[in-house]
Amino acid sequence: MAVLGEPNGTLQVDDNQTQPSERSQDLGNIVHLEHLNLEVPDRALADMFYADALGLASDPAMHGHPRVTWYNIGRQQFHVAKGNKAQRTPLPVTLVLPEHSCLLKRLHDAATKFKGTQFAYDQKDSHQVTVTDPWGQLYIIVAPSDESCFDCGINDIPLPCAPGTAAAIGAFYEQVYKARVVYKSQEGAEHASILSGPGTTVTFLESSKYRDAATAIGAFEGWHIAFYLADFSSVFNAVNSAGLNLLQHKYSDKAPTLQEALKCSQFRMSSIIALTDSPAGGPTQFKTGETLYSFGHELRSMYHPRYLRSLMP
Repeated sequence: MAVLGEPNGTLQVDDNQTQPSERSQDLGNIVHLEHLNLEVPDRALADMFYADALGLASDPAMHGHPRVTWYNIGRQQFHVAKGNKAQRTPLPVTLVLPEHSCLLKRLHDAATKFKGTQFAYDQKDSHQVTVTDPWGQLYIIVAPSDESCFDCGINDIPLPCAPGTAAAIGAFYEQVYKARVVYKSQEGAEHASILSGPGTTVTFLESSKYRDAATAIGAFEGWHIAFYLADFSSVFNAVNSAGLNLLQHKYSDKAPTLQEALKCSQFRMSSIIALTDSPAGGPTQFKTGETLYSFGHELRSMYHPRYLRSLMP
């Protein structure tokens, strides 16, 4: 049973499983998820994982940089920076990579380099491999299929949220970001998938592990995701008006005004807030303006100089 998102965050069910929905190839205002940024304590070990084990090429634009390496995965990237402790997403990130026989050989050959770490891999079947990096970051690597939008890239970044908050989080992305959101219900839990370019989603999945929004927020370890927006100025104005424009961060692209954001072609935010009060009797109660989730958003315009530039395979 396919479940389609409506602009107001409600659920609409489509019983036709044999044909794609009319909106199956529509995007919202988020046109591309460019990178996932993680910090690790040992960049040399990270290079052995992302380059040697996963087989990702490093971006020449950042060769020799003292703090960060960019690894290309199709038209997307991992930005892996030096930090005091490793950052991990709370659930496994799904990647699409071709030639799994070659991937498995690289993982086997690299295993000896990771003794004493959390590195592991497990071939589920001929189309899926689960890989753990040296610090516990989990990846599910699937082979491209006839339905894939690409043969190499980031497919989904799943994020667990408190019961009763997925629809409200989805509504935030619909109304503030003008994003397209697809809602699903599975085993009594609601999911909200933020369409982030063809073939890529960020999916909020309700989990009983998080008894309230504050518990889910506390699981955030400092990583961030970069998105490209078609209507950049409207999102900036909405984020800024809501007091969500993030200015206290370590990067140079602080943008207190739209003119500053236009100079940088980007700005940042982290807090996802409720736009309305929670339904009475819901599993998680919240008020308008209350933070429901938090992670780093690096928001770029399509005029950003790095938008869809050529990347080495």
